[in-house]
Amino acid sequence: MKRTGGRSSPAPRCLERGWPHPEHAFLPVATALIIMVGWAGIAHESGVGWVQALGALIAAIFVIGLLWPAWPVSRARVLELRCPPDAVARQPFTCHVATDRVVQVRPLDLDGAAVTAGPDGTQLILTPSRRSILTTARFEIASAAPFGLLWWVRQVTLRLAIPVAVAPAVGTPAPFPASGGTEEGTAGRPTPRAGVEVMAILPYRPGDRWRDVHWPASAHSGELLTATRSSPRSAPTTLLVELPMPSLSTGTGGKSEPADADGQTSEPDTEAETVASNALATALSLLANGTPVVLGTLEEQGPVVAPVYDRLSAGRRLAGAISGKWIDTAEPGAERAR
Repeated sequence: MKRTGGRSSPAPRCLERGWPHPEHAFLPVATALIIMVGWAGIAHESGVGWVQALGALIAAIFVIGLLWPAWPVSRARVLELRCPPDAVARQPFTCHVATDRVVQVRPLDLDGAAVTAGPDGTQLILTPSRRSILTTARFEIASAAPFGLLWWVRQVTLRLAIPVAVAPAVGTPAPFPASGGTEEGTAGRPTPRAGVEVMAILPYRPGDRWRDVHWPASAHSGELLTATRSSPRSAPTTLLVELPMPSLSTGTGGKSEPADADGQTSEPDTEAETVASNALATALSLLANGTPVVLGTLEEQGPVVAPVYDRLSAGRRLAGAISGKWIDTAEPGAERAR
């Protein structure tokens, strides 16, 4: 257990650790060799002691500057990586990262600028390109200390203490027909069913509406009685989300794009992202109109059909949704968004 920033938290588990290697080494190494060889020739021709001593000092500086950064890079550890549990695709979120020594931390899976981290920690701003459940993150640990002559880097893969649910951005809600019973492939809104409940029976008073008179109770008692009723409740709308299968993303050589730490391709599938964004907008539109929403998604553990209540719960469900099709008998009368 390490203490960073005045709070104790366990160090994130390192799943994979690469070997340190120099970055863009040709130019600094070639420059150093040319300078050292040239100075050695000058010192040999002059035979002056201070020139030879200065040449030895310059050579030592170059050797230390080129090789020493490999040591802190190979020994550096991430002490803390604290991220929020929820985020939105294409919108930045802030994590707190701390290391046991001063090094540069560069995100690889997510868009973000490199930051200089140390034991006190610093803020790391990341931007996910698509919805997903982030359980791991890849970073580069880099250093050019002490002279900044050559950068050494090492890749690490860390498991997040709390997964980050990256919800889709809000898209365009599906149009609703005037009545229920829409066809497959649309997101419809069924006609609200009666959900009126009688709350209390009160004596009729002048000014009460005639439609509020409770006639069965009035006939039984022999006097006019009115009923106070609850507001009509809409029937829940079940929205089944079908995400299209991702298309194979190929590069210039016809090879598929490599997968990231979460097993997904580096390029987001635009069609699936659009469907998820529109499904979120449809659910939020229904909720804003007072219609309960039951969201059906295909997830890693299987189909999940459960109510959602706000943007947070709907976004979390859609963040973990995977591509696939619902069977035709999944739920009669359910609306599908795809």
